[in-house]
Amino acid sequence: FNDNNGSNSGNVRVFGCTNIYNATDMIYYCSLEDALAASTTDDGDDIQIPTGNYSLPCITVNKSITLTPVGGSVTIGCLTVNGSGKILELGGNIQISTLTLINGKISTNGYNLKCGAISGGNSLSYIVTD
Repeated sequence: FNDNNGSNSGNVRVFGCTNIYNATDMIYYCSLEDALAASTTDDGDDIQIPTGNYSLPCITVNKSITLTPVGGSVTIGCLTVNGSGKILELGGNIQISTLTLINGKISTNGYNLKCGAISGGNSLSYIVTD
């Protein structure tokens, strides 16, 4: 599909959605869950998230991706990181109400990561780095 404005920029919209943008693949998704679960989302992709609250359902990240807030603060209600050898990178300040770490790493890249509750894993199964 072309952009809604009729241009042929190369951006693809999934069923007219304009919410979540995979900047690496130039594809828009209706939800963060859809973007992360998509077969086109690969390790190294940058997922751009507009300002807002993303609360249901709990979102699982099992790929090495970057989550980049666009336009302001982003709050994710529930996030599970479960990907051995995978790195979730923050491309901006993100607040996560409930974070479950099973496998993988989180890299804040110097941005703020605010969490209400962190559970799961142990000191050998996950790493949070700056």
